[in-house]
Amino acid sequence: MFRQNYRFIALLGLLIFVASCTEKAPSYLKPYYYPLETLNEGMVYEYRATNEMDPPYYWYYLNLQQDGQEFLVGTYYNDQFQPGQLVREEAVESGMLLEDFYLLQPDSSGKQQQIQAEVGESNVFPFVSSGVGSVYVFSVSYSMPQDSGAITTLYRNRQYMGDTTIVFQDREYHAIQFYVRELVDIEDEGHTEHEFDGLEIYAKNIGLVYSRKNISEEFVLEYALYDRYPMTKLEARFKEFQDK
Repeated sequence: MFRQNYRFIALLGLLIFVASCTEKAPSYLKPYYYPLETLNEGMVYEYRATNEMDPPYYWYYLNLQQDGQEFLVGTYYNDQFQPGQLVREEAVESGMLLEDFYLLQPDSSGKQQQIQAEVGESNVFPFVSSGVGSVYVFSVSYSMPQDSGAITTLYRNRQYMGDTTIVFQDREYHAIQFYVRELVDIEDEGHTEHEFDGLEIYAKNIGLVYSRKNISEEFVLEYALYDRYPMTKLEARFKEFQDK
């Protein structure tokens, strides 16, 4: 009887060990981020709201080689083609790390100024995950000139949620998904905090194709990748916008 129970316990332990190894098996995620090798000439990613009411936005991504290191430089443009953010990420063996983060806004004379943020936790995207449930932390802090010294800190936690599929331009792609939690802390004679959660989906050989941010029960920001094209096309749209 003891021998039978011992065998049962040993088998149960083996099953638990195998299940644990399966759940936490390393995942190679690099192919799901923006494909750096295809961005040497730059590429615009156009995102549109799924409700067709919120305005579109654009990210221009360019792969740069500097001093033997590989960087991804991204510039955010709003629906009026005004730049709002500039980021520089370094590609290392473990993933993409944030090097620089700037907010761009016009001053009182209309001249564009850069507000540099202080990078805290630099994890933008992991190339290797230890398994479903793994969390990656990102944070930046900045102070806007008009805020009289108030410091805003953005904390973003991405939790790897495993595989999925998604359709982009009538073609199905293998993808991965992250559960995202964000906390915006505003320090100005006390702390004001705003917390959100959401979802991100990255398609293989494309990058981010879907994002959702739950601002409240009534207000959800939901965007999907609409198209990718060279910067010359966005410049032509900007010229048409100016000529209106």
